[in-house]
Amino acid sequence: MGTFFVFFSTAPRILIGGAGYTPLEFSLAFASVALVMVATARFSDRFSTRWGIDGLITRGMILILQRVKKAL
Repeated sequence: MGTFFVFFSTAPRILIGGAGYTPLEFSLAFASVALVMVATARFSDRFSTRWGIDGLITRGMILILQRVKKAL
């Protein structure tokens, strides 16, 4: 949830102001993030049962670090 709120508060400035997204492109990017969040919440009980809290944190951090690495 925290990641979503960070995206929600910074995305307009970064995507529209910095990356030059049109309002439609920004809306589609925002909607895709919201849909992934809904899907993740829907299946989070299965993920936490299978991987545990430590496994979830590890997988989340790996995904974030991969994105940061690509951005650099």
